Amino acid sequence: MPSADWILKSYLWATPLFIALDVLFNINLRGAAFADDSEAKWLYYGFCLVSLGFVIRKPETTSTVALTDSCLNLLLLLLSMQMPYTTWLSAAAQGVVGPAPVTPEKVFNFLLAGSIGLISFYRRLYRWKRENTDE
Repeated sequence: MPSADWILKSYLWATPLFIALDVLFNINLRGAAFADDSEAKWLYYGFCLVSLGFVIRKPETTSTVALTDSCLNLLLLLLSMQMPYTTWLSAAAQGVVGPAPVTPEKVFNFLLAGSIGLISFYRRLYRWKRENTDE
């Protein structure tokens, strides 16, 4: 089984791959909270690339950077789903049924960001306990 550090580093190192999938094949697995080609999506991708650069320069910050990235991603996903879902429910109550606001890409992105968030949180907690335990 791969180590937590390997999983977190692989997630961050895969950032260019996620961006390429989005640009070349319109498969948006990392920035699914954003509308197609919005400026906010490119700002988020820029943040992801800066995060990767930070981890390359300081590998010991991998779990903190991954946790920050996943928390931001989860927040953006929740915000992007809340308003369309509320609107969708209101329309459905009036008998108008439109497309569901939650797409498979958003579900995958939510699961990916949540998993990375959990792994990085517990990795950081383990490291903190190890550094602060008197033995």
